[in-house]
Amino acid sequence: MTTEPKPKKTPPVPPPDPMPPKAFSPLLPGEFRSQMITAVVFLLGGFLGLLARMDSYTFETIANDYGVMVWLLTCGFPILWLVAIILTLKAARHRRQTIQFDTQRQMVKGEITYLWSDKSEGKKYFAAYLYLDGLQAYQQVHPRTFKRLQIGEAAVVEYLPDKPQVSILNLNIKS
Repeated sequence: MTTEPKPKKTPPVPPPDPMPPKAFSPLLPGEFRSQMITAVVFLLGGFLGLLARMDSYTFETIANDYGVMVWLLTCGFPILWLVAIILTLKAARHRRQTIQFDTQRQMVKGEITYLWSDKSEGKKYFAAYLYLDGLQAYQQVHPRTFKRLQIGEAAVVEYLPDKPQVSILNLNIKS
């Protein structure tokens, strides 16, 4: 009985150095709503903390029963409001960019310049690409897509004309 030698595994390819900027990721349906719900939860936590702080008897009674967490909530309400404002502004900006991208994007030929995988948070696959006379970006790709991609392969890149650094690699369209 002869045994064939096991095929050698190809060593993992490290990410490019220097790392190109990450590609734009449009909002998925329902993502804006979930981001806004998170912001509202922080806002309500801030209001609850403010109300508890205004009623010192209730604050002392609850703080004695529940300890540090209530104290953090009641004293940290301005921080919760700040987090709510930041989350709201970030979600609104991302939504605005997604709408702008959906209405104004243009397509151009690009080229796959680098392929790598990352096992730090599960197995993730990435493709870096070059477009518009030297602009670069990278994005995560599906494992099956990763296996069929080749460095130097032509690809379609979608970008915003007024902000060309906002781009995505469209692997559903043949270049």
